[in-house]
Amino acid sequence: MRDITENPDGIFAAKTPGLTLINMSTNSVKYTKELTSKCFREGIRFIACPVSGSKTSAERGELLLMAGGDKDDVEKNKNLLLSMGKSIIYAGVQEKAAALKLCVNLILAHLTTAICESSALCTNLGLKEEILFESLEKSPALSCPYFSLKKPKILNSDYFPEFALKNMLRDVRLILAEAKDKKQNLPVTDAVEKLLLKSCNAGNGDYDLSIIMKTLETLKTERI
Repeated sequence: MRDITENPDGIFAAKTPGLTLINMSTNSVKYTKELTSKCFREGIRFIACPVSGSKTSAERGELLLMAGGDKDDVEKNKNLLLSMGKSIIYAGVQEKAAALKLCVNLILAHLTTAICESSALCTNLGLKEEILFESLEKSPALSCPYFSLKKPKILNSDYFPEFALKNMLRDVRLILAEAKDKKQNLPVTDAVEKLLLKSCNAGNGDYDLSIIMKTLETLKTERI
């Protein structure tokens, strides 16, 4: 983002009148506040709009967009944003959108770890993984589109990246850094970070997050 905005041939150097910058990448709360201030000094309207969804969601224009900034700016760009997503959550000021994205991805990291660990345990207890997914699909409390998305990956060991492992590791580290700054203890997320790191160090970073299944298979007698 600093290269895009601050390099000699970057956005700030262009001095484009009436420019609105919409940043849809995942960044820390601290950096988003920094970028907000720099855009203000440069006379640039700024919307922070990180997204939630997979590669397939993006291709279908079904992303969830979490927008932060001046509400009028968000409304003015609503049609553009909705060309990429199905709904917009207005979070408030720019850094609140960054914070919301991290909170959503915390849950995503835990969901993936949960379904992978449950699948691994299922196999070790002599059950077929298919019956686990059938149970989830028929459960009023646990039926979840995200589990359905990961089902073919886990059952078929298909780790083509919908959300790359290395990107979730980056996001989990951003989450833990924000929590540390606020003196918030996140013990489960700490454990998830260790598992993601172990899998990434095994050369799995460019594969889908669900590839932690392979790492769990090597941890039957080993502790992280």
